[in-house]
Amino acid sequence: MIGPGGVVKDLVVSADITTATYTGGVAYNTYGTIEGMRVYGSLNNDESLCTAGIVVESFKGSVIRACANYARVTGRSGIAGIAHGNGGTLESCANYGDIVLTTGRGGAGGMVSGGDGYFR
Repeated sequence: MIGPGGVVKDLVVSADITTATYTGGVAYNTYGTIEGMRVYGSLNNDESLCTAGIVVESFKGSVIRACANYARVTGRSGIAGIAHGNGGTLESCANYGDIVLTTGRGGAGGMVSGGDGYFR
């Protein structure tokens, strides 16, 4: 978790993760700022919901800025390249990784799979 006022900046993450629980390439959730991140590899989750290249959940007041996901994200529901749920602001982010929904239903998106946040 990245708390209010917390900043994670300018890191490169390269990993191949297979899990049965909520998974984000950088963090599970954030109330702070994630900036300049690059995620490579794969995130695989066929047991649970909510897997994303950068963060599972961003909350109101959080900012995800200038981040890119290159990882393949695979799961059964609630999968996305940047954030599963976006309640904050996404600025200048991009997803270049494959997003693979393993069931015929459920939310999936290149950037987000749900939420009421903002895009810039």
